[in-house]
Amino acid sequence: DKISDKKKQYLSGLGKGELVGEQCEHPIAQDDIDIIVNKKNPIEELPFEDLKKIYNGDQIEWLNLRSNGEKRIKVYSRDDTSGTFSVFNEVIPIDKDKLKNYLIFCKDHLEMSNAISKDVMAIGYVSSAFVGNTKIVTITKHTSTPFKRNLFLYTLKENYYSEFKK
Repeated sequence: DKISDKKKQYLSGLGKGELVGEQCEHPIAQDDIDIIVNKKNPIEELPFEDLKKIYNGDQIEWLNLRSNGEKRIKVYSRDDTSGTFSVFNEVIPIDKDKLKNYLIFCKDHLEMSNAISKDVMAIGYVSSAFVGNTKIVTITKHTSTPFKRNLFLYTLKENYYSEFKK
């Protein structure tokens, strides 16, 4: 993800120079974000529209799954300071009000993956590197891979120009 305005301002205040502009932002990789569930959850595919309904609070129960009498979906998300959250929320806006009693925020991918691996009623999203002991759900009925984010390397403007002056 691109560096946030808050982080730019913080680094600028430390005297680290400017981190703005094409000469500072270097895309170096693309990260897939996967939708994951517990391995015991029988779901293999989920239509894109159903995923949207889960994260906007319109679909609150698993249709073919029950655990200890419970059918309620436990919805996991990264917190809103996360770049992964920003990408996901751009594609599927998360309705925090509708989900306030059922939305569980995680500080990182590993925390989310570990929690979902222990909860058959859970669904969440993580960077592909953190699928861990969970199962990836194929999202169907969508025209493209909806969840990808660019990863950037940042250099200072001063370093960029001084390297090319030599």
